[in-house]
Amino acid sequence: AKFNATLFRTTLQYRLSDFIALQPGVEINREGASGQRIKGTPVINDYAFFASAEIKPFSILKLRPGLRLIKNSVYNAPAAVPSLNAMLNLTQQLDLRVGYGRGFRAPALRELYFDFFDASHSIMGNENLKAEKSNSFDASLTWSAIRKSSLQLTTTLAGFYNQFYDRIEYGQYENDPTITTLINISKYKTTGFSLDNTFNYRDLQLNFGFSYIGRYNELTQGSFASEVPQFSWTPEFFSNIIYTLRKVKGSVSLAFKH
Repeated sequence: AKFNATLFRTTLQYRLSDFIALQPGVEINREGASGQRIKGTPVINDYAFFASAEIKPFSILKLRPGLRLIKNSVYNAPAAVPSLNAMLNLTQQLDLRVGYGRGFRAPALRELYFDFFDASHSIMGNENLKAEKSNSFDASLTWSAIRKSSLQLTTTLAGFYNQFYDRIEYGQYENDPTITTLINISKYKTTGFSLDNTFNYRDLQLNFGFSYIGRYNELTQGSFASEVPQFSWTPEFFSNIIYTLRKVKGSVSLAFKH
C-alpha cells in the first residue's frame, strides 16, 4: 500500500502597531493512496485560510484571537473554526492564561480505505466515518516564585476540558466482532488538572508534579448511567532530574513516572 501527501503552507507576519500584530496564512493539503490493501485510489484535498492576531490593549493583557476557514473535498467542514487565547499579568510573578478552541478533523485515508489482514491482525477501514469535531477549554496559573540568574523556581497549575463529537476510535465491526474497524463515538469528554514545578540551580534542573485526568465513561449514556461515574479518573506522579556536565558537553538525567 502506498500513501503520498503534499503540504503547502505559507504565513505572513505584519505588525500594524505596538498594540496589534497580524499573522494570516494559507494551507493546502493533498493526500492520496493506492495498493492492494486500499479500496480504489482515493484522494482527499484540504484547503484552509487562517488568520490570528496578537492584541495588547493594556500592558498587562495580551489577546490572541484566531480564525480558520476550511474547504474539504470529502467532508462538509464548518464555515469557520475560531479560537481565543488570553494572558493576564496579575503581578510581576503571577500570570493567568485562558483559552478556547473549536476543532475539526476529517478522517485520514488510512482510516477510511486501508484494510490490513494477516495471521494476527484483522483491521478494516470504514468508508462511512464522519468528521470529528470538538470544543476545548484550558486555563493555567503560573507563579515565578524565584527569578535569579542562577536560581529559578516556577510553579504552574493548569486545567482543561475537552468535548468531542463523533470522535474517531477503534472498535468492533458490527457484522463480525472478530474484526477491528474504526467507528464514531457520538459523545466523548476529557477533563483534568495538573500541578507542575520546575527548579533550576546552575547546572541542575528538577521537574516534578502531579496530574489527575478524567475520561468520559460511555456507559453513562445507557441503562448503566446510575451505576457508573461520569468520568474514570487516573492520577499520575512524575519527576525528572537533569544535571549538565559542562566539561564533557553532555548531561545525565533520571526520570520517574507512576
